[in-house]
Amino acid sequence: AAMAAIAREMGFAQVSVSHEVSPLIKLVGRGDTTVIDAYLSPVLRRYVAQVSAELDIARTGARVMFMMSSG
Repeated sequence: AAMAAIAREMGFAQVSVSHEVSPLIKLVGRGDTTVIDAYLSPVLRRYVAQVSAELDIARTGARVMFMMSSG
């Protein structure tokens, strides 16, 4: 948690920390999930921003919403 705080203070846009990404106790599962989060979050963030901009929310009233499949 301390290293994540330092990285965020330094201005890193994407900081993935295993206990924040997945509260599961399994170390390997958490590690894999954190690596995937670190890789995909910036890509998905850009994609969602692009889709939101194309929807022109102010004009159409459309909203981008997400559903989680983790239960």
